[in-house]
Amino acid sequence: MSFSPLTQETSPLRIKPFVHPPEKLIKIKLTTQEVALVADARTIKHHLDKLASDIDPYSFDNIFYNLEGGEFLKNELCKRWKRHFRPLPPCYPVEYHTILAPNKRTLEIAKPIPISFFNIKNTNSLLLDDLYDTGATLKAIQLESKKLNINLTTAVLVSKNAAKVIPEPQLSYVGFEIPDLWIGGCGTNLSREDLDHEFDRNSPLLVMPLDIATEFYHSSRYPIN
Repeated sequence: MSFSPLTQETSPLRIKPFVHPPEKLIKIKLTTQEVALVADARTIKHHLDKLASDIDPYSFDNIFYNLEGGEFLKNELCKRWKRHFRPLPPCYPVEYHTILAPNKRTLEIAKPIPISFFNIKNTNSLLLDDLYDTGATLKAIQLESKKLNINLTTAVLVSKNAAKVIPEPQLSYVGFEIPDLWIGGCGTNLSREDLDHEFDRNSPLLVMPLDIATEFYHSSRYPIN
């Protein structure tokens, strides 16, 4: 297996694949609720296999994964890398996520498990996360890693086609891009009280709430039925 990392010169912004939702609305029944399919398990497996092939884990001193979403990507990639029958670099969980500030008007970054917690410095490290949305969380991790003189390479499975806080070339590996939709699965929580207790965030597929899907299909060229 050959590894071919993306560089800033070959920006993932130009070459990463774009995954569109199905042309027709596909409903998935949960216990009492329904969600709509964005990307099926076969599509997800294809892009996970490609990421595992592109990233050389043995070129890194350690691997960080951002809880909770990045744990899905870590588990899936490590499962594929272990087929080489070589010990993988140590993996460490970090936890950065956005929260509503006390003024309830702005978002700020919470750091329950910061990268500095592990007292790791001067290393070549890989960071895994599930989703690249605004980029605020990844920006916070990258800024802290620079203070520790950590050369951080970042990989995500899904990137939303939306406004970013940090430029995309700072992402070395991207599985695929999707429209700017409210999604869940592959480590990403739907963050909806009516759905989270029924939908497993670690399901190997991407879905969106049915009301969001209905609006999306009404406003796009895709038919609903």
